[in-house]
Amino acid sequence: CGCGLMKQSFDIAFRGLSPWSRGGWWSAVWLCVLLSVLFRVCVGTLPYSGFSQPPRYGDYEAQRHWMELAVNVPAADWYRNSTHNDLEYWGPDYPPLTMMHSWAIGKV
Repeated sequence: CGCGLMKQSFDIAFRGLSPWSRGGWWSAVWLCVLLSVLFRVCVGTLPYSGFSQPPRYGDYEAQRHWMELAVNVPAADWYRNSTHNDLEYWGPDYPPLTMMHSWAIGKV
């Protein structure tokens, strides 16, 4: 049957992956957790774009504004300064494909 040979091969191949072995997969798990926490601390404590600059409170506000703009203003006026689209406030600074994506998300 060869089952003993298969078990022996399996044991040799996965010897270091036991959760109780030194340097096993628990080390990789802890490393991922540590890096995730470190990344979250670094991102969460640094200021974001638009920080303390009312009414521009950051990227979330820009995305929300572009979505509103894409849904409520005709596509021909997305990149034109008008009474309905103040380009100095949060004018779209990405290509039209991005505005079409904002339009699609805004319709959802």
